[in-house]
Amino acid sequence: MLRNSLSSEEEQRVNNTLQRLEKIAFTPDMDATAVLDDVLKNLGLKLEFLQDMEGKLLVTQLEALHFNYEQMERFADFLALHQQNIHTLDKAVFLYEHLQENSGSFSLGIFNKLKNYSK
Repeated sequence: MLRNSLSSEEEQRVNNTLQRLEKIAFTPDMDATAVLDDVLKNLGLKLEFLQDMEGKLLVTQLEALHFNYEQMERFADFLALHQQNIHTLDKAVFLYEHLQENSGSFSLGIFNKLKNYSK
């Protein structure tokens, strides 16, 4: 019972962090990298480290934080959406490929994302 409670709390923490990431808006008037770094701190990451890390290390980090596949996809979506601002498209593509190869089922949505972003 305690394990389920901890698992549920961890999942909620990850979801809250993802929601905060999804609300970050980059505009020409505002540099949101400080806000982004603050949110990424909840994941044990910094933007500079995220930009420099290898895709496999990112997957390992997200798995250590108990990200499920849906949460990894949301994180990849965030990375892809803000590719021009934070230069992390390669990480998003790596996450999509990882999910497609390891989820145990084919996802047309992820396939289309890979098709769009792997140009």
